[in-house]
Amino acid sequence: MTERDDAVQEPATPALSAREQLKRKLQQRKAVRDFHTTPIQAGGGEKPLSLAQQRLWLLDRLLGPHAVYNMYFAVHFAGALQREPLRRALETIVARHEVFRTRFRSGESGATLAVEAPYRFELTPEDVHSAADIEAIWRAERGHAFDIAHEPLLRARLLRESASSHVLVVTMHHIVSDAWSLGVFFREFAALYEDYCRGRHATLVPLPLQFSDYARWQRAALSGDSMRQQLSYWKRQLSGLVPMSTLPTDRPRAAEQRFRGGNVGLHVPADTTAALQRLAQAHGATLFMTLLAALAALLGRYAGQQDVAIATPVANRSRREIEELIGFFVNTLVLRTDLGGDPSFAALLGRVRDNTLRAFAHQDVPFESVVEAVNPERSLSYSPLAQVMLILQNAPMPELAFDGLEVRHLDNEVIDGFARLDLTLSLRAERDGLRGVLEYDSDLFERGTIEAMAANYVEFLRSVVLAPERRLGTIDVQPEHERAQLREWNATARAYDLPSLHEAFSAQAQRTPAAIAIEQGEQSIDYAALDSRARGLAGALQARGVG
Repeated sequence: MTERDDAVQEPATPALSAREQLKRKLQQRKAVRDFHTTPIQAGGGEKPLSLAQQRLWLLDRLLGPHAVYNMYFAVHFAGALQREPLRRALETIVARHEVFRTRFRSGESGATLAVEAPYRFELTPEDVHSAADIEAIWRAERGHAFDIAHEPLLRARLLRESASSHVLVVTMHHIVSDAWSLGVFFREFAALYEDYCRGRHATLVPLPLQFSDYARWQRAALSGDSMRQQLSYWKRQLSGLVPMSTLPTDRPRAAEQRFRGGNVGLHVPADTTAALQRLAQAHGATLFMTLLAALAALLGRYAGQQDVAIATPVANRSRREIEELIGFFVNTLVLRTDLGGDPSFAALLGRVRDNTLRAFAHQDVPFESVVEAVNPERSLSYSPLAQVMLILQNAPMPELAFDGLEVRHLDNEVIDGFARLDLTLSLRAERDGLRGVLEYDSDLFERGTIEAMAANYVEFLRSVVLAPERRLGTIDVQPEHERAQLREWNATARAYDLPSLHEAFSAQAQRTPAAIAIEQGEQSIDYAALDSRARGLAGALQARGVG
């Protein structure tokens, strides 16, 4: 970002003079500039955890080893794979990035780090005979929790279908990696494999820093003016935020979150995606902001709330010196949306745009520090501040190009069986539009509920691009096939040849004269007696001239 983009935009305080306001703004800009230009230096001695690592360590202590924070992928290699260069490439990455050799242990004053020496990485091929075998191994790896105090935090298994077909399954713990890190991992992995296949020494430039250097810098930066000013913004912005407790679920929320999940695929067609991009551009917004506004509006309707908080991850790689490091850098921003007044979607998009820009201008504060400062009501049954997340994937993932091999990622959406939040919508731009998954807590929701929610979201997007000036309350979110089904269910008009009421009653009395017709307390009258009394009353009324 430029200095101007990073400048803290706070409302002017009426009690200050114009000179004092200018002085304060210059001080704020200097604090931001100092924050982003203070060098991150390599150093020895103590190796602290970053705040994000500390949160995962605390969760590990609370829950025990748990696979919910496993990151995983599988890559298929077609061709003459050279196993030894592949093994050496993985071994070199582990030696190059000390975070993979870090163990997170408990000491008297909290977490302590122990960095082990580089070690030999084993990669013995395992024979498999079908796609079902591969999926079973992949699923087992996904569910195999790491012991972060004693085990290596990167593991790999090489599956051999034939001499020309292999699958590499890699699993790592989130405490040492994130989505951006996977891009770094693949670039280095491919370059090292090519070097070793061709008999060269590794040609990667040595790393000037390690993740622990960033963690040390981050903790020192928390005491700076820039962090204090940004933290003040978040305290004001998220004050009084309540959980989305009214979001309708299929089952009541348990006392403790178990992180069991499922996911449903979602596709926004190319024409709708292009229209969303044009709509965003016309209102000075981005595609992400437009998707966020639509999701907030839909969730607000489901929950009956006008105040909706949705989290989103940011790469947190604003410093050039950390762009090529592997580690847990990603930060989480909580974006609060005001739906009050039933605005048009265009007006809502303006609100979301302004709020998102302010949030990104204050993105340096770690999520853990924001939670501590805002101090929301805590519960083991849901995540603090936001229970829904929106992800628009844009982390740089290189094309997989390994020397002499055809390489492709295997789809991992069907493997996931965990959910860190109530709902997580993850989207990526593809040639045929936006594709992604809606991940859900299966302790709360049935799959059918989430399938309907995903369809409603896509329909909502279609509707807003056609008429962005319509008020939110007038936008129909039901897909056409659901509306057609409702029309069919409600088409119940029928022509009946019915007798008059007294004729129908008399016919019933003849069919079941002894059946009880009226009960009151312990008294009852059967149809025959009631019919006799009714006829007597009718005769008396007619005798008195009643028509």
